[in-house]
Amino acid sequence: MLSGSSLAPNLFLKHLMILADVSGEILKRTTPLKQSVMQYAWQGTNYDYEFQSISQRHISSSLLKVDTKHLLERTELHPMMKDIVKVR
Repeated sequence: MLSGSSLAPNLFLKHLMILADVSGEILKRTTPLKQSVMQYAWQGTNYDYEFQSISQRHISSSLLKVDTKHLLERTELHPMMKDIVKVR
């Protein structure tokens, strides 16, 4: 996920959140998730994705490094970001 991209992971995630119309407030209200595994189908194949962090704690823009304070910093892709990318 995102390998070879010129966008920093937090900037990519912020763009994805804008396109999906998901705010930090929505993330705070919907996490932690009740289930730790998400099942989905892609091109006729079923997959399970086990959430690494969002099933255990509340998520905020600052934790995802997509708030104004952190957005221009280049961050590494961490498990919480991966979870949100998978959900969106």
